[in-house]
Amino acid sequence: MKISIDKTPKKYFQITRETIKKFCQKNSLNPKLSVSIFFISDQKMRSLNKKYRQINKTTDILSFPIWEKLHDIPKKGEVNLGDIFISSKEFIKNAAIKKISPEAELEFLIIHGLNHLIGKHH
Repeated sequence: MKISIDKTPKKYFQITRETIKKFCQKNSLNPKLSVSIFFISDQKMRSLNKKYRQINKTTDILSFPIWEKLHDIPKKGEVNLGDIFISSKEFIKNAAIKKISPEAELEFLIIHGLNHLIGKHH
């Protein structure tokens, strides 16, 4: 499994990696898959949200899947699931609002984003 994590705060690197691994095992995903996680500023998140969703405000997470549905994802060979963008400021703010640890909120967001990458939507 190839996990690319860009600009993650050091203290969140391990939980990000472990959450992705557990998710892939639980969902019996191809062990040769890759996923990219980007920790970005609110300004960059707002820009992405405006460009791709026509919503001119920041958000905590955006997911950009390669595949539409779980059954579309190849079972063999190297497979890219897509990209997940997380606003560091927003997820920490949301954790405080929910009265949970930033790590718990980050784990929730990563799972949420990965579900979108495999075609599960709310």
